[in-house]
Amino acid sequence: MKKKILVSIIVNCFNGERFLGEALESVINQTYQNWELIFWDNQSSDNSSAIIKSYKHPKFHYFYAPTHTNLGKARELALKKTNGDWIGFLDCDDIWLPDKLHNQVSVINSFKGNLGLIYSKCEFFRYRYNFYKKVIRESSIKPCKDLPIFKVSKELYLGNFIPFPSVLYKKDAIIKAGKFSQYKFSPDYFLNLAVSLNYDVFGINKVLCLYRF
Repeated sequence: MKKKILVSIIVNCFNGERFLGEALESVINQTYQNWELIFWDNQSSDNSSAIIKSYKHPKFHYFYAPTHTNLGKARELALKKTNGDWIGFLDCDDIWLPDKLHNQVSVINSFKGNLGLIYSKCEFFRYRYNFYKKVIRESSIKPCKDLPIFKVSKELYLGNFIPFPSVLYKKDAIIKAGKFSQYKFSPDYFLNLAVSLNYDVFGINKVLCLYRF
């Protein structure tokens, strides 16, 4: 790799104790290790704080929100604590596969254009009881087709096909996009669209993360 890019990973948490350990472990297990984790505790009342603090990891940075806010605002506040040039968002119940950052940073270092957003395919999964009262795992891969790249605003106008846990954003692109937190619903969609109007977008045709629903 040409440059040791620092990736800032934002974990916004509000009562996310149930699967938080899996999410944090998926960051620790990344094969690319030049990252920091910004944990924004949106005034949780469960054991989320105790879980993150139990790791005592030197790259984990814990912040307690002065007031409880909506998710978009919480992401904006957490962004101010980051030091990296590239930003990823990981929710407390999602998982990154070990080579996610390695694959994406490799593309960033070799890309010739004005890259502002890089994403990948994602496995959406859930567990449920079947007719026989047995727990089964259901999953699907999204997007299911080849990923649009470079100038993708036209495709985004038709809907948000970019899985949020898969994305790395150039920090400058987020700042240029403006305050995406003003949107109460789907702030990530408006952020993706704003970035796509000013920057190139690249997609990796691999599953690099898991989204739990």
